Amino acid sequence: MTYTGKLSLHVGGPDNWQTVGELPGLVIVNPYNNPDDFLLGFCDESWAISGVIQFDSVEAAKARAEHYYSGVEGKWRPTPYSEEQTREYLRTEYEVDPDSEWWIVRCSFCGKEDTDTAGIIASESATICYGCIEDFHKEISKTE
Repeated sequence: MTYTGKLSLHVGGPDNWQTVGELPGLVIVNPYNNPDDFLLGFCDESWAISGVIQFDSVEAAKARAEHYYSGVEGKWRPTPYSEEQTREYLRTEYEVDPDSEWWIVRCSFCGKEDTDTAGIIASESATICYGCIEDFHKEISKTE
């Protein structure tokens, strides 16, 4: 494979943007929580993902990967893990029921679902969304 230099992927946040450049591994992932998405992941030597780009199909992800890494087209390999091995991994490593919607976080007070945990504060026993925090703050700030 030859890195083409055409990749323009930025990761991090407003205070620490970093550009992902040439990396030794590529992976296409179909997220458990969103089976209609396919993520092209850019990985380091230990297969830790440094950044991802979302696609609607495996074919689209492979085509874009070829744009970034010329010659990768014939090098894709299927996962060596079965569906049951993946489910067991979720049970043992993440302690979740693979048949549940374990990726959804719900506010313990209002029940609002949030797949983006930036909108929720969580502890081991409860979660609270920012809307409830604002409501509670208004309530305790009232003067009679």
